[in-house]
Formats: sequence, structure tokens, C-alpha cells
Amino acid sequence: MIVEATALAGEYQINVEYHLASGSFFEEAQKSITDNEIDLVVMGMGVKSFDQSLLGNTTTKAIHRFKPILVIFP
Repeated sequence: MIVEATALAGEYQINVEYHLASGSFFEEAQKSITDNEIDLVVMGMGVKSFDQSLLGNTTTKAIHRFKPILVIFP
């Protein structure tokens, strides 16, 4: 998937950076957003299970924490 994303980014002259971190997703994501002056967060969201519908998931929570955010549905 990274290979395809990198190819598309190059085709459309989009600057894409990958970041790998451990710890709390929200703390690490917020740190990266702040440190790198990120303008837009893009996240994928798959089909939700019954449990995710009741409890929410990372993408759902991120929608409420990070602005602006673009969610891609398959």
C-alpha cells in the first residue's frame, strides 16, 4: 500500500511523509501535527463492526479531535 501511495503522491506532486511511533495514538498524532505544522490529516476507515458501532474506534475519535480531517471510506 505504501508503494502505491508513494507513486500517486509523486504523480500529483503531493508531499507525503510517513511517521512511525509507539504510545498513545492521539498523543503521538497531535505531537506530529503540531511539530510538523500539518494542515490536513487523512485517515482511512473500514467497515465498522457491531462493537465499533457501540464503542467507537480510533478514526471516529480522531474526527472529533483533529481539525481538519479527511476520512476515506472504501
